[in-house]
Amino acid sequence: MNQVIARALIGYFETLYDFNRNLIMLCGVDIIDNSGQYESKAVEIIQAIPRLVPYGRKKGSKALSIFHKDGLLEFSDDIIFLNNDYELVLKHHYEFLSKVKTIRNKIEHKMHSARLVGGGSISDMVAFDLTYVVDDEEIPLFAREIISFAKEINCLFSKIQTLVEDYAKKQGKENHRYYRRLIRYDFCDFNKVYTSGILHIIGKFLYPF
Repeated sequence: MNQVIARALIGYFETLYDFNRNLIMLCGVDIIDNSGQYESKAVEIIQAIPRLVPYGRKKGSKALSIFHKDGLLEFSDDIIFLNNDYELVLKHHYEFLSKVKTIRNKIEHKMHSARLVGGGSISDMVAFDLTYVVDDEEIPLFAREIISFAKEINCLFSKIQTLVEDYAKKQGKENHRYYRRLIRYDFCDFNKVYTSGILHIIGKFLYPF
């Protein structure tokens, strides 16, 4: 960890924080009651994931792979666990990340070409699903797979926060506003919310009247 890396982290941390807030909101969704309120949050979640995980399909290949020079992996020589952890994220969530990439690419190039055509939820339970159509193909996303991905990426970024905290202490900057902002909320604490019995209740009250 060094100052250059620490200064580069803020955008990624903000993206992950917003991703989690949006996901918790979706975990309280009622497809009927919240019609017109949840759809944009779903798009923000989809767009955030490739910003957090540098992956895609290399030219001439249909298989997904981690792009080892993109995103935070630019700093993999200093953050030695990044390469391995990102590879594990891709391995553990390959099908989900493939679906996200397909939807996200359409949204980026032709927003109208990735249409949300269906959704489902169960009252008082975290059991939502979203179905997009891309090139006449239906692509479903399920609560369980998004939450599973969120838990693992939160753990990865929590490890980075530990490095930031250690660096700030060594530099005598543990009380500096910027460093305090980076470590003020451990991303692993979001996982406690995901495994709590009140996740649906928390998500539900985030919707405005």
